[in-house]
Amino acid sequence: RSKRGLRLKTVDSCFQDLKDS
Repeated sequence: RSKRGLRLKTVDSCFQDLKDS
């Protein structure tokens, strides 16, 4: 569960970074 949440957070962060770029 914790790993899944972390992975989701990482993906979200990556997407945000792309959007911000």
